[in-house]
Amino acid sequence: MGTYCDGSQDETKCYGALGGTVDIHLGSISEILEYQLLKDSLNIFNVKKNMISFKTTEHRYLFLSNGTFRINNLSRSDSDNYTLQAFDSDGRRSDERILQLFIQGIFSVLLAN
Repeated sequence: MGTYCDGSQDETKCYGALGGTVDIHLGSISEILEYQLLKDSLNIFNVKKNMISFKTTEHRYLFLSNGTFRINNLSRSDSDNYTLQAFDSDGRRSDERILQLFIQGIFSVLLAN
């Protein structure tokens, strides 16, 4: 079972089902030269000049070319704050968005949507 969340706005709340998949659309980020996604303070991935480098050995994470971040086989430990940080051409942070991901039992997710 998969859920979709539009994470293009700051302070978005996303919900996923335990054991399922969540797709978090990070918005129109193709014009941003450099950005990174953090879970709490753990760096998940960096993108620089359209080259992605994952900074974690977690194989459940995917980044799709349409700007969607996917987490497969959700566990309760995936519930956390996720921060997307964008950087300008001088390497200075130019934007930051925070979203909260909540992992719940399947029935709870159906009620939340």
